Amino acid sequence: MDNFGIGPHIITAAFDKVGLPVQYVWLPWTRAMQEAEESKVDFSGIWFYNDDRAQKFSYTSPVVSSSNVFFKRKDNDFDWVDFDSFPKDQLVGRTHTYSYGQHFDAAVADGKITVDDAPNDILNFRKLIRGRIDAFAISELVGYDMLRQQFPGDQVAALEAHPIEISTAPLHLIAAKGNTRAAALIEQFNQGMALL
Repeated sequence: MDNFGIGPHIITAAFDKVGLPVQYVWLPWTRAMQEAEESKVDFSGIWFYNDDRAQKFSYTSPVVSSSNVFFKRKDNDFDWVDFDSFPKDQLVGRTHTYSYGQHFDAAVADGKITVDDAPNDILNFRKLIRGRIDAFAISELVGYDMLRQQFPGDQVAALEAHPIEISTAPLHLIAAKGNTRAAALIEQFNQGMALL
């Protein structure tokens, strides 16, 4: 994508405002977090805030906001309004270890939503296309981009995002609290964001 996508575009622009160049390293999510935790990289991005992560990492100001939605097949009458009235007969795809917001997570824990986990988003989209799940929770922008890049047009045309958002939350860069450079870099990044 141009400028590596919207998140990196904003990150680069914010650091540019304070005269700092950015070099990107592309890693799987788990390894990206591990390398940040071990201070092998200054930042990992972009991540939602959660209390467990905040014990190890410091957060920058928000880079962008992301909305999670349910993708569904157009020929499926899947519909929802809120988690209290979620349709009991609908099976929802969820990517293992991902969180789609505290209300979604609580609804799953309370048995209001039945989920079927997969190890990654692409497998969840495959299950959705094949009718093995009724809906799949994912960031709307990530979902459409993944569909565009990974699936044929006829399969993409058969899917749509439900208009009601599951959650919307800001995404941040994170840096290990033990990283001696982190505090100064976070301050500079936040200044750059304010200038943008």
